Amino acid sequence: MIKKTIFSLSALLLYACAPNPPEAKGPESITFSIEIIKEELSKDSLLQMRFYVEDLKLDTAYASSESLEGQIRRRLLENNMSSEVNYRTYAEMIKQMMEEYRTLNGENEINQSWELSQSLQVVLNENGLFGLQSSHSSFTGGAHGNTFVSNQTYRLDNQNLLTLDSLLIPAKKQEFIRICESKFRQEQDLGPTESLDAKGFWFKEDRFYLPETFSYSPAGLSLFYNSYEIAPYAYGIIEINLNREEIAPFIRDQYLLAAAPTAAL
Repeated sequence: MIKKTIFSLSALLLYACAPNPPEAKGPESITFSIEIIKEELSKDSLLQMRFYVEDLKLDTAYASSESLEGQIRRRLLENNMSSEVNYRTYAEMIKQMMEEYRTLNGENEINQSWELSQSLQVVLNENGLFGLQSSHSSFTGGAHGNTFVSNQTYRLDNQNLLTLDSLLIPAKKQEFIRICESKFRQEQDLGPTESLDAKGFWFKEDRFYLPETFSYSPAGLSLFYNSYEIAPYAYGIIEINLNREEIAPFIRDQYLLAAAPTAAL
């Protein structure tokens, strides 16, 4: 009985002294390509619909490429869909929009061509992070089209979509907001205490807040207010840009990036 007890204690001691097993890590970066999908619908030499869509393809050598690629495409499609339609593929989206156009055109409800475009730019692909910036533009009649930007930033080890809050150090968020508001006011020619509402902005209770759409890259951080988010359409997309040095004190250590490479002269 005593010998067994000594053996058990020795085994536990050896286990406690052994180094922790290495954590599973995702790749630092992944390879990708962007494919272009073009489609047009014409009748009697007149353009009725035009589609230009850039689609992201991830390298299959990345173990979770299929899962991450599916997540990215699903969110891109959501950016292009109306409240009444759910598209599963770009081909389905194009087909359904063409059918809708033909129906309305047959009822003489359309006298203008429709257009839809989606462009992509990979802005971050290092330190186990992958960031995709997308621009969406559509015109289906009316006084003007609709254009907006979107962003998806992922951790490659678990394919989690990162929010702005997940990048920021919680204890420093209020200071970060104050810096962003100061930049916003300077760029919009607003005094430090001047009413936002009086200048035509739609901030709730006349209090500045950060947008949900952002772009994080080695160059810094850009925040985007899309059209109609805080101001009329005529204001366009409003940006707040902070360089790498400005955001460094506010970003969690695990998400800090190396400096962007300097362009050759």
